[in-house]
Amino acid sequence: MKNPELIETLQNCTAYCNHCADASLNEDPILVECIQKAHACATVCTATASLLAMQYSDIRGMIEYCIKLCKSCTQECEKHEHSHCTKCAEACRACADACISHLS
Repeated sequence: MKNPELIETLQNCTAYCNHCADASLNEDPILVECIQKAHACATVCTATASLLAMQYSDIRGMIEYCIKLCKSCTQECEKHEHSHCTKCAEACRACADACISHLS
């Protein structure tokens, strides 16, 4: 399988985004934007990992969109002090960096 490290990073980001969104549902209604961005990021990371795993060749645009969502989710989660938001921001930042490295 090509790109196993990137796929693992994408899957890790998916897990942290889903956890953050689910945990946020139980905390504060002000976290609505955080929940939406975390779910969107998780969805795109999952799809990107799946395309990489099947060695789909036309993936550059998907990876670029994944970078955009990961950066957006990082910025949103950094606004909150919840530990799940902090971990999600770290995972998203690492995922964006890994995707950028992959495109270089």
